[in-house]
Amino acid sequence: MTRVRWIGEIGIFALLGIMALYVMAPFHSKAIILIVLIAPFLLFFVFPSAVRAAWTNVNSLVQSFTWWHWLALLALLGSLDYRMQAYDVADIAANPVDTSVKIRLACDALVALILAIRLISEKTPWLRPMFRGLFGILVIFVGISLTTTLWSVKPYWSFYKSAEYGLDVALIVAILTSMKSLLEYRLLFNWVYGLCGALLVLAVIEAIFFPKLAFDYGPMGTLSMPELTGVFPAQAPNGLGTYGAIVAIVALCRLFSESGERGNRGWYQMILGFGLITMFMTEARSAIGAFVAAVILYLIMTRRVIAGAILAAGSAFVLLVSGLGQTMLDYMMRGQSALQFQQLTGRTELWAFAWQKITERPFIGWGAYAGGRFVVLPAVQKTGFVDVDSTLVETLLDTGIPGLLALLIVVAAAWYFLFRGYRSNRLESVERNLTLESLLVLAILTMRCVFVSNLTRHPALPFLAIVGFAELVRRRLKEAR
Repeated sequence: MTRVRWIGEIGIFALLGIMALYVMAPFHSKAIILIVLIAPFLLFFVFPSAVRAAWTNVNSLVQSFTWWHWLALLALLGSLDYRMQAYDVADIAANPVDTSVKIRLACDALVALILAIRLISEKTPWLRPMFRGLFGILVIFVGISLTTTLWSVKPYWSFYKSAEYGLDVALIVAILTSMKSLLEYRLLFNWVYGLCGALLVLAVIEAIFFPKLAFDYGPMGTLSMPELTGVFPAQAPNGLGTYGAIVAIVALCRLFSESGERGNRGWYQMILGFGLITMFMTEARSAIGAFVAAVILYLIMTRRVIAGAILAAGSAFVLLVSGLGQTMLDYMMRGQSALQFQQLTGRTELWAFAWQKITERPFIGWGAYAGGRFVVLPAVQKTGFVDVDSTLVETLLDTGIPGLLALLIVVAAAWYFLFRGYRSNRLESVERNLTLESLLVLAILTMRCVFVSNLTRHPALPFLAIVGFAELVRRRLKEAR
């Protein structure tokens, strides 16, 4: 019976392939031809199992839904930009509390209220754990940020943004406190990555119905391929590219994990493809580079270097033979000149001026979350930006050397404990796979933090979730001594 079914499946797939060849005939675009050729495989082998796995995962999510799911969702909703136009420094001065800010304040207040109620009622005693381990160092960073309010160029801005980030830390600590095992923490990862995927899906849907608004050809209209952006709420290509890289690397890791998940293979194949497509649609080069670096790290950690080298050599050969190498180069250049590419799309100009300001206040900074937006950007006439496009530069500019040092210690400690956890025999195989997955996501976030402010921007859910898991791994290794 199995053999008859197998023969039938091959026959149907062959028929779909022949149909694809006829459909492909009128087109001359390489991209369209490739999509048409792949479509039968996706429709017949991937989508059916993906739909079944998606239904199972949705049911599992509904059954496991609890209080912290709502709070994480509220934190994300409060961080989104509901404006249809850029909100620059002049707008902040004229109308500091617009509708988008009111939504943000309401979401933050509700999260703070629920956390306070759970703390007072002793349902979730999250206060003491905030001052232990990796979160204790993060609290020091928050404390430094709050202290800069005293000399900030925009005191109320520094105070609110710092307190808001402290609330994000408290939320993750509260969730961690309610977790009883490393595997249970996977529920948080699934929710965080699910929210990232939901924002990607929303952007794609908007691109289908509002293509003129969702696709951006750049300020000079020179992009050979338009960037995917979010319309409402507004989402930058860099953020969407990061989400695409994260969901893609998570899907890749789970697809090839030793623990199996065979029933979800079709689901993770679809997630991997969707993440890669959306990542490339955003043209976020640093996100693509971070994903490639994470894949290389995965091959090294799982001892699949030879297979990776063969795959890389085969891909390079195909690019050379097919002539797609030039197309790939044009894509990565994004219509820019060699000089613009070397200047990292204007980032070096921002960083050079920011460095001048850093040397003026190397130890105290210009005020948390205020130095870039209210000192550097107005001076270089880029008031529509929100920061200087780098977590490292922005943190040093805003909070000085002490703030950057505290943040770097947290990142380094997370790397250390996740690496130790993956190499340790004290963790079970499934737990080690989750540790590796976290390490790969951290690799993407670490590389991206050089080019965007992703580690300290509200709500920073992927980063803080990884820090929380690293803290759990630290405690587990300490208990196992």
